[in-house]
Amino acid sequence: MLADNLERIDAALPGVLSAVARRHGVGTGINAAPGFAEAVAAEIASLTGLPFVTRAQQVHVQGAHDALVHLSGTFRTLAVSLYKIGNDIRLMSCGPRAGFAELVIPENEPGSSIMPGKVNPTQAEALTMIAVQVMGNDVAVGVGGPAATSR
Repeated sequence: MLADNLERIDAALPGVLSAVARRHGVGTGINAAPGFAEAVAAEIASLTGLPFVTRAQQVHVQGAHDALVHLSGTFRTLAVSLYKIGNDIRLMSCGPRAGFAELVIPENEPGSSIMPGKVNPTQAEALTMIAVQVMGNDVAVGVGGPAATSR
C-alpha cells in the first residue's frame, strides 16, 4: 500500500514543480525577455535541488491550483491507507483475554487499572488522528482550489 502511494505522490509532483515566472500580465509572455521564465525556473531548481520547470501554458498554472489539489488528493489517499493500517493494528492487537491478540504491540504506557494486562495502541491511535487531519485538510484544499485567482 505504501509503495503504491509513493508512486502516486511521485507522479503528482511534476505538476507542482512548474514555476510561473513571467514579468507581465496573465502569463502571455508579452513584454518579457526571451528565456526569462526558463532562467527563473532553472535558478529556483538550482537553489532548491528540485526539478522546477516552466510550462508553455502559463495562464493555467498562474490562474488555478489544480496541481496542488491533485497532490493533496494523493496525500489523502496515503492518509486513507495509513488509517486502515492503524485500524488493522488496533484490531489485531486487541486482547489479551478477548479479541484477536494476533499482534503484540509495545507496552509504552500503563494499561488500565480495571483491565490488567491491557496495552493501549497509542501509536496506532496517533497515526489515525494524523490521517484524519490530512483527510480534512484535503477537503479544505478541494474547496479552496477553485477560488484561485491570477495576480
